[in-house]
Amino acid sequence: MVKASNALSFAVPGVLHLTDRVAFIEAARAAQGRYDLVEASDADGMDVDGNLSGTDGRLTARAFSDICALTQTPEPFVRRVAKRNEALAMDLMRDALNGGLLRGCVLLVDTESARVDGVVVEAKHNAPDVPELMHMALSSSRDTRFHGGWISGTSFRMTATNGAPLDVKTGKKAQVGDLMGTGFEIVSDIGSAARTTITDYAECLSCLNGLLARDRQHSQVREHAQFDLDDELLRAFLQSLRRATEMHGLARRATQHFLDGPGVKHVIDRITNGPHPAASQKLCDHAKASAVAAAQRDCRQPGEICLWDFVSGVTDAAKHATTVERRRDIEHFGYALLNDVLSPK
Repeated sequence: MVKASNALSFAVPGVLHLTDRVAFIEAARAAQGRYDLVEASDADGMDVDGNLSGTDGRLTARAFSDICALTQTPEPFVRRVAKRNEALAMDLMRDALNGGLLRGCVLLVDTESARVDGVVVEAKHNAPDVPELMHMALSSSRDTRFHGGWISGTSFRMTATNGAPLDVKTGKKAQVGDLMGTGFEIVSDIGSAARTTITDYAECLSCLNGLLARDRQHSQVREHAQFDLDDELLRAFLQSLRRATEMHGLARRATQHFLDGPGVKHVIDRITNGPHPAASQKLCDHAKASAVAAAQRDCRQPGEICLWDFVSGVTDAAKHATTVERRRDIEHFGYALLNDVLSPK
């Protein structure tokens, strides 16, 4: 059995990124078929190193969180205890597991990497067939094109756009510069997250990243326990495509929204110190450098920087993200910055 060195040393899923539609669907099918469902009662509890005995697999951080939730063990408390007394923290977890509190649960074991990627209630585990979901998404409109896909553990992400991308400055067919196509993002998790989310999306082709309008008005969530590949789901894709076109108008307004001194200071402060989880000094440094470079490419005078320069600078940083979650956070921050400045509440 592969062993973790301590309670907070977990197996970490790698991220697979594909830009070919067929390759992504085949990879999704292979990844989904790689999981075994193991009865929690067959796991014989947890050993001293934090591994589930009887599965020949290491826990991921998500599986650890799942166990805490399912056994009603406060995860922050266990993690605080582990910092001072790791043996005691592991005793708490073993007692919860070995006491039979996971009856009716199954472990999602990746047989290729020997990871336990999730722990779920068997009666609620009704994950969709990811390739079938992707085929339906791409057939929702004749013009829908696959843009990119990411696979990380039990999580699958795909982005698609509708029609030819247009230059946000001229509205003509995209050539060079800050370009955009609109569509949707799908995130489907066959593990403990147990949901598929369809979110309005706009790709920025100049940096191969996008804007993600991740809020209630622009997202639809389908719980797997109630999941059904039906006409309602197909309508959700079409509605997302229609809503996403509104972001093209926002982006075009942003190219005409030039910032004065106080405006630049306000945007920089939001990127550096704002409440969004992606805000940071490092992100701000990247966005500023990218904004200045964009202005220079357009032969603008020093100081002639528009809001779109900063938004593109933010989304450009997404390609350097180390996790899919961080990438999505940065892409959403680009949309939030665009929307908050142009349409303040």
